[in-house]
Amino acid sequence: MLSRLFCRTLKKAKNPPETDSKPSEQQQRVNSSDGASTTRAPLAEERKKETKKKRSFWRLFCCCKRKHRVSPLCDDDTQPSDEHRRRFPNPAQMCYMNSSIQSLLTLKDFVRDVSSQENMLRQCPEAVLARRFMEIVRCRYSEDALRKLLLLMRFKRVLSVQASEFKGPGCKDAHEFLSAVIGQIQRLASPTQTMAVSVGGNYTCPVSSSLTFQMQNTRTCKGCGAQSITVEDFCNLSLDIIPRGSVQGMLQMYQKETQLEYSCKCGGNTSDHYSRFLTLPKYLMLHLKRFKFTKDLKILKLRDPINICDELMDEGLYSLISVINHFGSTVNDGHYVSEGLHPDEVLDGRPERWLHYDDKDVFETSRTVVRKWRQRTCYVLFYQRQRCNMNSSLLSLLTLKEVVRDVSSQENVLRQCPEAELARCGAQSITVEDFSSLSLDLIPCTRRG
Repeated sequence: MLSRLFCRTLKKAKNPPETDSKPSEQQQRVNSSDGASTTRAPLAEERKKETKKKRSFWRLFCCCKRKHRVSPLCDDDTQPSDEHRRRFPNPAQMCYMNSSIQSLLTLKDFVRDVSSQENMLRQCPEAVLARRFMEIVRCRYSEDALRKLLLLMRFKRVLSVQASEFKGPGCKDAHEFLSAVIGQIQRLASPTQTMAVSVGGNYTCPVSSSLTFQMQNTRTCKGCGAQSITVEDFCNLSLDIIPRGSVQGMLQMYQKETQLEYSCKCGGNTSDHYSRFLTLPKYLMLHLKRFKFTKDLKILKLRDPINICDELMDEGLYSLISVINHFGSTVNDGHYVSEGLHPDEVLDGRPERWLHYDDKDVFETSRTVVRKWRQRTCYVLFYQRQRCNMNSSLLSLLTLKEVVRDVSSQENVLRQCPEAELARCGAQSITVEDFSSLSLDLIPCTRRG
């Protein structure tokens, strides 16, 4: 079995080495006069042997050499006791899956939502993928490399039933893998809810409660001014790369008004189009378009440095908690690594402690290091929405253009009313002219959760 897994023959010694006839300390027994054994093998020695066996199995994964090494080798004896337990084996170019799952495990509320409804998921035959995910969650801190490998392969096998591109070995695209996982878990909502109702229970889709949000698309004819408004559901956004730009800038560019060709009944051929957030998710997943097709249909990777914003939307509405990086020139020839907020940390106070997940190598890093050294390799970013505070609530109110305009137009009257101090402060903080330059111009007031 192992020879097929690692695609190589595991050599066995033809002649086992001769051992000294003298019994070892663990084999030796000192017998009393009545023949009873009075000493036993030390417990510490037995544990040491067991630990050595586990380490030797983890070393088997070193046979899969990578072209792109992005982290120093960590000896098992020097790794912190808790951090190295979070590692995953990678025998067959599974780094795209390992890094994606490590980032998903960083989303604590998402994992909690799946875990809290595990009883319902067990009763739904279609919810195999969610159950396999929970098996990985429970095994995350185990040192049993073989068990972790089997659970990862089972998860991949179930996913591949509906996403055949992930069958077999070989490197795949991490963003496509994440999209497939999230999409399949989201499609479980209908059958699981039906089953839950039949047994008098309830089911809430963890994807809908943590990752899904709505975007409102508005198209305006430049000829007659007729508007068409549509609403779409998203679980992530794919952003165009702006060389030496920031994630915040690329997010604003996504929502910026653009012109497109559209035939209207009035005879007009062009329309203005823009998008804006209608709802905001707990976790905002952003995919950077680092790969594009050239004129000769070859895939080119964009290595432009990107300013990884620690916070989005200016007032700390979202904080960075995880980054998936891609090292290499193409999707099928490279290596994926995940870095995320340390499980013991909370968002309050801009925590510095992060963890670096490189398959079987896991060690501590910092938020500052990630933001500095991953500008050319960041591929998928996860931001977590912070708890509602006064600044974010005020900014949400300021996105109501009509309210801002009405307050500003009556500022002279408000100045003469002693009781209108609060309204005067609001009018002084922003005007209609200032509104167009506000970085949150297209962020709506509607907030979820």
